[in-house]
Amino acid sequence: MVFAYGSLIATPEYSESVVDKTPAVLKGYRREFNKRSPGRGCPRSQAYAVFDDVPEGYLTDSWAFSLAVGTVQSAQDVIYGVALAYEPSNWAEVIRAMDRREGYDPRGERATLGYLRTEVRLSMECTEVLATTYLSNPGGVFDLPESTSLDVRARILINGTPRAGSPLSRDLKVRGIEYLEQLRQQLRFVGHIDALLEAQAEAVLAYDGPWVSLITAPLISL
Repeated sequence: MVFAYGSLIATPEYSESVVDKTPAVLKGYRREFNKRSPGRGCPRSQAYAVFDDVPEGYLTDSWAFSLAVGTVQSAQDVIYGVALAYEPSNWAEVIRAMDRREGYDPRGERATLGYLRTEVRLSMECTEVLATTYLSNPGGVFDLPESTSLDVRARILINGTPRAGSPLSRDLKVRGIEYLEQLRQQLRFVGHIDALLEAQAEAVLAYDGPWVSLITAPLISL
């Protein structure tokens, strides 16, 4: 079983082998856009890339990096997501695919890893189950410091969004603020509104521009 709390909700690996999707809760963490992501960004030539005042390395001459969602340990918080049950016969292949997707190598040095594959205990349908998930890697090379404001994160996400009319704006893979919006919609579909994601959307909409059409109005904010 895999706990999906980000893009895996919408686009799980080996989706044809998923035999069940069940809403689930991970206690002791909160969800944040806190992982530097080249894959959720795009070439600068196709990106909005309108803000130079972002952390070093997030906007280069050739690439507009974006953010992926991750986790922060927080005793008073929980993360609502989806437990994905797979055919046991495909489990080894699923994990290898997940590791590649999440930048995890069990033989790699911890500082170089995108996420950490971890076994966690989920609350699900009046019971608890064990599941595999990928938690953030604090202090790793892809980690965005927790002190980074929603405002700064919004500028990073906008920068990494494909411009309207660019080739990548028609691609199926979501990038920049498209990823934020997809996750908000997927969580609403399973009956949850994440206050921090809604506040992140509000921070994006504070910057007027052609990208605002990609974000729906927040339902709640922090």
